[in-house]
Amino acid sequence: MRGLETYQRRMKGLPAGITAAEAEAERTQLLSLEVMQGENKGVQCSDVTELFIRVRTKDEEGEKSGFYYTQNLEEDPREALKRAAENAAFAAKETSECFLSPEEAWKPSPKDEAYTAEAVNTREVPFSVLEEKAHEMEAVLRRENPGAQILLRLIQTKETRGLINSLGTEMEAAVIRFEAEMEFAEEQGGVPYFYSICQSSEKLEDLQAVFFLKQIRKRRNLRLPKGTLEAGEYPAVLDCETAANLFATAWQMFTAKNYLADATPYAGRLGEKVTGEAVSIRNLPSIPEGGYRCVFDCEGSGAEPLELVKNGVLEELMQTVSTARAMGTSPTGTTGRKALLSGNIHTDLIPMPANFRLEKGERETELLLKEMGNGVYVTESFDVFHSINIASGEFHVPCRGILVENGECKACVEGITINGTIQDLLRDTLEVGSEVQVRPMDLLKSYTVCAPAMRIRSLNVTGSQS
Repeated sequence: MRGLETYQRRMKGLPAGITAAEAEAERTQLLSLEVMQGENKGVQCSDVTELFIRVRTKDEEGEKSGFYYTQNLEEDPREALKRAAENAAFAAKETSECFLSPEEAWKPSPKDEAYTAEAVNTREVPFSVLEEKAHEMEAVLRRENPGAQILLRLIQTKETRGLINSLGTEMEAAVIRFEAEMEFAEEQGGVPYFYSICQSSEKLEDLQAVFFLKQIRKRRNLRLPKGTLEAGEYPAVLDCETAANLFATAWQMFTAKNYLADATPYAGRLGEKVTGEAVSIRNLPSIPEGGYRCVFDCEGSGAEPLELVKNGVLEELMQTVSTARAMGTSPTGTTGRKALLSGNIHTDLIPMPANFRLEKGERETELLLKEMGNGVYVTESFDVFHSINIASGEFHVPCRGILVENGECKACVEGITINGTIQDLLRDTLEVGSEVQVRPMDLLKSYTVCAPAMRIRSLNVTGSQS
């Protein structure tokens, strides 16, 4: 892989003081087109390769770890390794980086042949094909929604990851995905409405206007007269979008790092029943509803299906190499660098899912509402990344919802807040729906969360504004 070739020789002759080293390259090639009112509004094309260098050093003070980041592919590898070693001097404490040997690291198998760089190249589409698809979808959306302002963005992303280290480990894999993002605005009765909806797939042909039309109809059906809601405990249904927003942060409660640090309410509870039986949570290399895929992670561990919670029982944890060795188990392909929003350069290796998924059920959301009878249907949530305490599970999330009477949606309530703990929410989950929301990580798009609607026995809700 370009960017790593010059490091191969240097890995066999490391600078003095460095006992082990690794170089990982992440290349992102993006082609994006925006269409509005049948006209091209913008085209974006980029090709960026990031190099992450990490080393283990040893001197009279002991072992430490150092990191270095660059996008300069012409930089002398020896100088880059030295800079990583120099950065080890600023480490807050002594650490010992873990590196995978060729025997431990991911190895391609016949199922992975589709993710060689050459195979992925054959699935790339030229700009003309992307443009034709974007105009076709935008025309259908515009025809079915006269008077609305619609901007459709179609994106082709190719991601290639390569890794080599001084133990002799070498690997490379590539993935490709297509995304359609729709920004939709219209006015009804003098009230403006705005929606942002996205869909992704590994195949361009799987992106269809009908997906967006269904989402528009769903949101229109929830335009109801405004009502009020007094604070109290209510039976509730969380819409799939609200559930996905909660798990965009709450997945951190299922990492071995937090488990070992007693920084999750599930610490010490492996093998125990921790949620309602309707709850099963998995981390998957890919999901059928989206185009995000992980072949191997930032440490070189292969991504495999991971059963975190199965019918209420805490079965497994997301493991990095270091936590797996501490717990006497195997890494799970769930190590990354870009978990949350930040303007900083991400060099530290951290636990991170690929596709964190609350498994869906068999019944549509409408049937969950009828089963609930009277209660609150929480349709939107806000302030996703500041409302959940991972160590305690406590959350206070501002939301918008619908009053439900005898299974029918009656009035919209705004300015409400749902309160509680994630562990109580999952324990009180009676049923999950069949429709799912796939939520890519904002901006960085480094993982997805996938969740269905959830019917909850009882949920604390503050009052609303009329």
